[in-house]
Amino acid sequence: MRVGAFGSLFAAALLAGAGVAAAANDDGTLAGAAEVRDAGAVYSLLAAGADVDAPAADGTTALHWAVHHDDLDMVRALIDAGADVNAANRYGATPLLLACTNGSAPVVDALLRAGANPDTFSVGETALMTAGRTGSVDAARLLLEHGADPHLAEELRGQTALMSAAAARHAGMVRLLLDHGVDIDLHSRGGFSALAFAVRAGGHGAVRVLLESGADVNDMLRDGTSVLMLAIVNGHYDLAAFLLDEGANPDAIDAGRTALHILVQTHNWDGLDKAGVVEQGEIGYLGLMEKLLAHGADPNAGMTRDEEVRFPEGVTASGQSFAVGVIGATPFWWAARSADLPAMRVLLAHGADPLLATAENVTPLAMAAGVGYLDGQTPGTEEDALEAVRMILERGADINAGSECARDANAEGSPYRGLCCGWTPLHGAASRGADSIITYLVENGAQLDARDQRGRTPLDLAEGHVLYISVYIRESSARLLRELMREQDIAAG
Repeated sequence: MRVGAFGSLFAAALLAGAGVAAAANDDGTLAGAAEVRDAGAVYSLLAAGADVDAPAADGTTALHWAVHHDDLDMVRALIDAGADVNAANRYGATPLLLACTNGSAPVVDALLRAGANPDTFSVGETALMTAGRTGSVDAARLLLEHGADPHLAEELRGQTALMSAAAARHAGMVRLLLDHGVDIDLHSRGGFSALAFAVRAGGHGAVRVLLESGADVNDMLRDGTSVLMLAIVNGHYDLAAFLLDEGANPDAIDAGRTALHILVQTHNWDGLDKAGVVEQGEIGYLGLMEKLLAHGADPNAGMTRDEEVRFPEGVTASGQSFAVGVIGATPFWWAARSADLPAMRVLLAHGADPLLATAENVTPLAMAAGVGYLDGQTPGTEEDALEAVRMILERGADINAGSECARDANAEGSPYRGLCCGWTPLHGAASRGADSIITYLVENGAQLDARDQRGRTPLDLAEGHVLYISVYIRESSARLLRELMREQDIAAG
């Protein structure tokens, strides 16, 4: 079994010397002949007494190339001629490492029988770690039979062979290593257990094996992110459902938010495609939401950390800053922000309180109307946002409630905090430039002359304001607001 040309960066590094090796081949070297798979030349050079370990400029020997090409006959011939089976090239790659990269059990067997050290750290990892990553159970079994230590961890990240196998979704390899007594609860320097690696990768089979072997279904990363959250944020919805059935706690809030928060945020995150996350699974977004709620998830749980909203360590993506504090924000609050009408309806059906505001009194109504809205980033159409506003207002929301910030934009924390202090829903609609929402709010009693903590009216915002790093001027909304103010004999300015 071959894994790509080399299957890894370190093996690719070996190939980086190919140009030099090819040039050497013009001089009739053994390494050069092996590189181009000229078996006749290799055997002739060996018969003529060529130095079997003579390396190319990058330290690559004929044995390296024979192993890379998975040429068992040539490998045996070189070994019989006395080739050093533990030779490392300039990049630290040994023949055994390359054989495990290929997943070639016969070549691994030949090298081990010739004395290859199974525990040598080659380019940062042992041969067993490489086999764990590439998934060759037969190669791994041979390594273990020859004394490979399955408990070793590489120095840089502290990852073990079990973690490598779990991250690559190799359930059979995971079971083999567990059968050899590896520590299932060990965490890498980055805080990941084997279970966390398997969950992030969406390895359902590997996850099942780990849980059957005693892995903690409520295991967490260092930031408090549970493996359930990790499954959700990576779009593995069926796996998240499986974890729930296995006893995962849907209300763990060590990360400052619950799995329901993560689900709504992930589904409505504008950067999802940039992170390479695809929502997968037959259960679907709303199906998983229903399942979380059926397993006891609290639809009114409030966030406990007021910080820039970042996705967990398990997904490679930048976070988002918000101009409002998020302590106390519920899953419904987040759904309202994105005008996620289906989620809002599901949450309401399960007892979500549409009036629950954050600690700074930023209401779901204000978020639906447009507080903190960013062009091209905040999801939800104006039409859906208007329906979200109606849905919340019909349930008794205070149409003129403004936020109550205890600090301004220059205070500690995010530099964006305070930009929306004192904003009412109408301020939000004016900032967004949502004329239909402005009209609806005013028709239902929104105060046109309400002022935020900087003394600005909704009209002031429509005429021009800075939010985050952008300047927003909403000319149509400004005209509409002036007309509405004239109708109510309210002086502008």
